[in-house]
Amino acid sequence: MDDSPDKTESSEEEIRKLAQRQIAQREKLRELEKQIQQDRDKALTEVERHRKIIEEEKRKYYESHPDYHEFVNEMDEVEWLTTEEFQSREQLFDDEIEELESGKKRAQILLFVVFGLFLAAVVLMIALLSEKTGTLQVITNVKGARVLLDSAPAELTTDAVFADIPVGKHVVTVQLPGYKISGAQSQTVDVKSKEREIVIFMLTPDFMDEPGSEDRVKSIFTDESGQNPPGSSTRP
Repeated sequence: MDDSPDKTESSEEEIRKLAQRQIAQREKLRELEKQIQQDRDKALTEVERHRKIIEEEKRKYYESHPDYHEFVNEMDEVEWLTTEEFQSREQLFDDEIEELESGKKRAQILLFVVFGLFLAAVVLMIALLSEKTGTLQVITNVKGARVLLDSAPAELTTDAVFADIPVGKHVVTVQLPGYKISGAQSQTVDVKSKEREIVIFMLTPDFMDEPGSEDRVKSIFTDESGQNPPGSSTRP
């Protein structure tokens, strides 16, 4: 392979010349684009100048004729109209404004009506719900018993008052550790609209059924000497 200095220098020279031609062509293209843009701007400027001249001449002409009036339409364009045309346009514009204002008023009235109907519906619903509920009070001789309403534990304990109970029959019972219900284990109550129903349960200690329960009860009400404490009494 021949890598003599003469051939290497010749190759580099060709590359440099090629690069120079490409740069020159690129610069010519840039100058051409610049000239085109300048020509375009000049043409637009000329068009705008012609338009202004035409507008000036139109204004001069129509302003010299009293029967014509300047009118700016909805497209923000200037029109020159005769007195009759101008009045017609103004009337049409006023009608459109009036129609718009009328539409806004109708929309406001409709909004007020809808809001009023909504409030009336809410009030009616509350009234209907209140008419279909009553109050239930559960009382026990020993306070603090848990109330079960329709088999569901309630948050309140005796003597509890339950408001807004749906009208109709409900099953009520109570639970208290160490005590049992004397008599029926549950009661069915018929709740009536806007009325209060009262349910009473008697609770007795669990040990009352055990042997010797009477002595244990008596021991609660007597002191160590066997005498009744002051203010207490026992039945014969």
